[in-house]
Amino acid sequence: MEMGDITELVVGDITEMETGDVSELEMGDITELEMGDVTELEMGDITEAELGDVTELEMGDITELVVVSVTEMEMGDVRELEMGDITELEMGDVTELEMGDIIVGDVGDITEGEVGDITVMEVDDIA
Repeated sequence: MEMGDITELVVGDITEMETGDVSELEMGDITELEMGDVTELEMGDITEAELGDVTELEMGDITELVVVSVTEMEMGDVRELEMGDITELEMGDVTELEMGDIIVGDVGDITEGEVGDITVMEVDDIA
């Protein structure tokens, strides 16, 4: 899936989304994304995700995120990351994210994330 410019996307309630295989995701510019409630997201395989510029991402509630297999991730090497509450995360530009192996990620509440600058993300458990 390739997207040039997505300037605004507003999602009210997404209660369950299951994705089998997403092999490549490339996004040019996503300037604003707002989500009300995302209660469950399950993904089979995500092999490559590339994001050019994401400038703002706002989410109400994401109660559970399960990722079965992410095959490539290069951010140094993170084998286990457990977070109770991360209330603010700020990044300048995240241009490429390659993930090695993330088996299960549980996300409690992500109330607001501004990316491109990602400013708020609350993560329960990423194992």
